[in-house]
Amino acid sequence: MLKRLFRRLSYLLLACLPLVLAASIGSYYSMQIAMSMRNNNPNIQIQLKHHNAQKPTAVIVLGNTVSEITDVLAPYALLAKTGLYNLYIVAETTSVRSLSGGLDVLPDHSFASLAALLTQPPALIIVPAITEIQASENQPVLAWLRQQRQPASLLMAWCTGAEVLAESGLLNGLPATAHWADLGSLAQRYPQVQWQNNQRYVDTNQQIITTAGLTSGIDATLYFLQKTHGLAVSQQLAQTINYSDQRYLASATMQAYSIAPSDSVYLLNAAFYWPKQTMGIWLEQGIDELALAAFFDVYTGSWVYDFRTIAAEPSVRSAHGLQLVPRFQAEAAPPIDRLLGFGDNKQAQPWAQQHNIGYESIDLAQHSNYFGLALERFARDQDQASAQFAAKRMEYRQPLALQGSVWPWRTLSWLGLWLGVGLGACYGRWRISKRKSATTTT
Repeated sequence: MLKRLFRRLSYLLLACLPLVLAASIGSYYSMQIAMSMRNNNPNIQIQLKHHNAQKPTAVIVLGNTVSEITDVLAPYALLAKTGLYNLYIVAETTSVRSLSGGLDVLPDHSFASLAALLTQPPALIIVPAITEIQASENQPVLAWLRQQRQPASLLMAWCTGAEVLAESGLLNGLPATAHWADLGSLAQRYPQVQWQNNQRYVDTNQQIITTAGLTSGIDATLYFLQKTHGLAVSQQLAQTINYSDQRYLASATMQAYSIAPSDSVYLLNAAFYWPKQTMGIWLEQGIDELALAAFFDVYTGSWVYDFRTIAAEPSVRSAHGLQLVPRFQAEAAPPIDRLLGFGDNKQAQPWAQQHNIGYESIDLAQHSNYFGLALERFARDQDQASAQFAAKRMEYRQPLALQGSVWPWRTLSWLGLWLGVGLGACYGRWRISKRKSATTTT
């Protein structure tokens, strides 16, 4: 009896082994791509911005590891579009920092140079999600945040940027929220925080605002602007970015997300969609930060694309002055499957034709809601199931018109292949054991 049970378990393990190994390798590979850090620090001079002493200052702090791209670029674009703030990206030093998906930026100031510039604390500090926030290299970031906790500064954590504030101790005893998929683990790690799962954002009235997943930060920013600068300012910004759903400005309460069977598409893409599709992203002067955030987060955050930034110059200024550093110069770019550009780009298309690469141009003038645009294009490029979860992952709650393949058939075919390898191994072992039995009997 035990011998038969052991034999059946051994067959089960043999059937699952190729699947588990493939999934482990694929997931590691996916994570390495999505959270890759630049392996060199180019010698690029910082282009200092004009500082208007009559304006309040807002800063977005970066970690010494990878920071989440939407948590950085989205609030940067939103605040910049209002024109109300001196707006800076800050970090411990001014060396190049990497954002998720493989976009690199150059901070405007170090903590020290920002302190030398300002005569009073920043009015607003945006805190993004930062990988490995407990690591030793991020301790200076946590220490700086603790120093900024004073009446003159309001802290706003986007998405799982709440983990950064919790790790710093600034959320102890306070209500807060974060990305719906992280709340369970955060509650275990930081029990002193009063975590809430049905709020788009939480304003503690103690000058800390935390938000739920990714695009929830848009609602929180509109709420902050309305509270601080008046309804007309928030409505003008919402109109500018075509953000019509403003129900959460009146009440932040929402229906909480939970794990569903269809969400498995996310894990399947991470585990079995490899090799990834390589997409070159052409960085041109004046590129819109919201468009970059939307396309990077939707495509690379869904585990099916490997984005590689390319430009004709060593650094590029975005629409509102963010200094972007491409990983590849045009003359030395690696092989890619496709090239994506934004707007009327006179450099990208000739380069793509010269290198015999398919080129796609996104006409941003026709679509001011870039997150909706990115999700709908991703559904056509990939599949609807992956796009639906991408919207859920980003907590994008506005209506979408998705078209394209229903399921990621390439992912499922690889899953079937590795399952077939396991079953084939089981069949081979069974044939060998039968042959041995026949020989022994003879």
